[in-house]
Amino acid sequence: MTGEREAARAAQETYRVIADLVADHGELMTVHRRWECPPDVRDQIVENFDNVGVLGGAGALVRRPTASHPTQHETLLVRYGDGQGWSDAGVTLQPGESFRDCAKRGVAATTGLNVTVGSMLQAHVLYADDWTDRDPIARPFVLFEAHQGSGQAEPHGEVVDLRWFDTPPTKLRYEELGESF
Repeated sequence: MTGEREAARAAQETYRVIADLVADHGELMTVHRRWECPPDVRDQIVENFDNVGVLGGAGALVRRPTASHPTQHETLLVRYGDGQGWSDAGVTLQPGESFRDCAKRGVAATTGLNVTVGSMLQAHVLYADDWTDRDPIARPFVLFEAHQGSGQAEPHGEVVDLRWFDTPPTKLRYEELGESF
């Protein structure tokens, strides 16, 4: 399979997913952005898609009431070890899993929190692009709002830090994240 053919198949699946999300949820904010990755990561995305038919992932912005103003909220953000800024807690979709369930699992896997997943905030089309001359691979990522349930927020997995914010920090992994604060 050529890089061009892989990219076309992934794009077709990604846009099918986005169309299904719009059909199910109505109008939604869709973000398109390039994601620089090493060739082996791009290859793993293609391999997962070829082997199990899964493409994409989901995450959530976890909210809790502030101690001083219960009508206002704080938002939990995480930092991964790659130094690319504060981000939502998220993971890759597993076979048979909904994006909503993926977001719930992603928060638990990266923060230790059990959450209630609420509304969809954004749908992303991430273009996994390595430094070779192959075409980027499109993959969907869905961002939800979630509300803190049980558990203590602590870094897990690839997360090296986490913190509650009442306003967006200056260094975000991607600027559109600040729009969902």
